[in-house]
Amino acid sequence: MGEESPSWPGQDEIRNRHPRAWTGVVHSLRLLEETFNLSVPESEIAFMVQFLLET
Repeated sequence: MGEESPSWPGQDEIRNRHPRAWTGVVHSLRLLEETFNLSVPESEIAFMVQFLLET
């Protein structure tokens, strides 16, 4: 979880301004990673948090 990858624009700001949303997405993705043997980069976490906040 949270492997190194090219940064999503504003990734650090998203993580710092919305820690509860970030944590929620991380916990949800952890279950998917364990179930399907996936690895989700932090840039994808930032994208998902931003998407959820805008919808």
